[in-house]
Amino acid sequence: GFVDAHIARARIDHELSDALTLSVAGMFANYDKLYANVLPASATATTVTLSGYESGNKRNNWIGQANLVWKGETGSLRHTLLAGIEGGSQLSDATRRNVLFDNGSGGTATTATVPLAQSLTLPATSWTGLVTNGHTAVRSLSAYIQDQVELAPFLQVIAGVRYDRFEIDAFNRLTSAATTRQDSKWSPRFGLVLKPQENLSLYASYARSFLPQSGDQFSTLDAAFQSLEPESFRNLELGVKWEPAPALSLTAAAFQVDRTNTRIADPVNPGFFVLTGASRVKGLEAAVSGRIAPQWSATLGYTYQEGEIRSATSAAPAGRKLDKLPHHQVSAWTRYDVTDKLGLGLGVVHQSSQFATINNAVTLPGFTRVDAAVFYDVSENFSLQLNVENLTDTRYYPSAHTDNNIATGEPINARITARMKF
Repeated sequence: GFVDAHIARARIDHELSDALTLSVAGMFANYDKLYANVLPASATATTVTLSGYESGNKRNNWIGQANLVWKGETGSLRHTLLAGIEGGSQLSDATRRNVLFDNGSGGTATTATVPLAQSLTLPATSWTGLVTNGHTAVRSLSAYIQDQVELAPFLQVIAGVRYDRFEIDAFNRLTSAATTRQDSKWSPRFGLVLKPQENLSLYASYARSFLPQSGDQFSTLDAAFQSLEPESFRNLELGVKWEPAPALSLTAAAFQVDRTNTRIADPVNPGFFVLTGASRVKGLEAAVSGRIAPQWSATLGYTYQEGEIRSATSAAPAGRKLDKLPHHQVSAWTRYDVTDKLGLGLGVVHQSSQFATINNAVTLPGFTRVDAAVFYDVSENFSLQLNVENLTDTRYYPSAHTDNNIATGEPINARITARMKF
């Protein structure tokens, strides 16, 4: 498979007055993705039955955002008031074909059974015509306002609300069926920040959000999704941030995320979804970052999480463990600036094992990956960055679509990024 991406971003900040700031940002992204896969549809102790598909997607994204920030006072209260709007458009063209296997007698079949082995011998393959050919347009418009009020030097209260409206239109070029849906909701947010001393902050937050129901990455919209309520999220978090020294920062938080109207990929049928009712994820995360020497910095982060289905459905009983949720995740990164212009980075990512799907029948093994980077400032306004991922070319399996369609991690790969300031 391959992915071709082109991304352009622009941002303008302007001080309208000493107390009022305007920022406007925009992004355009073009993605062209194509991948093909042959996978085991089923297996016995001695044989494997194979199926396969090819999937393509061409997508254009436009996102624009404008924010006003006012810092001022009303009586004895200090305010940081944020108001903004955001709009987006996503146009996608998705296609899919299935693999045909030579059955050895001049014909073809959508499956092939071969002997089970470490390396499978595949029969000759060809392709069906398009079984999916659709165009979707997702348009969103959001408005939000938030006020951060300083009640006292040691106490701040944050309250805000966001309104989101989504419209999804889909056209199936194979059947000429046109479908559409609109969803709009208000999402509140509340927070409390307590600063018993200048270098120590304690906080609590509550937020709600939602996501419209549609196919994978909003690429389809069929009758199965037309009547479903949007997926809802409730986030609770308690945390602390402490800076015991000017060059050292420690953070820790406990969180809980509750989801309702949840859908996941069907473990048995690729491309289909099942509803899993309500679920909950709880966890702890901690991080430490600092500067070991003037030219040497490092960060270390750890997350523990666990999740389960909380309502019995046809997809899973209550108490079933959530899939794609490793209990332990560790990341470490260090950077050393060789000169004022040249910097070197090295990082390690570790993830413990996780279930492939909600069936809890297949476990993806844990893995450790090593990454590296080179940073170079050509000038004050122009810089280059080279990132090399999976430096040791480790074989690992970060996620899965079904119990028998498991994604492999990318082998050693590199990308270069150029940044320019105006």
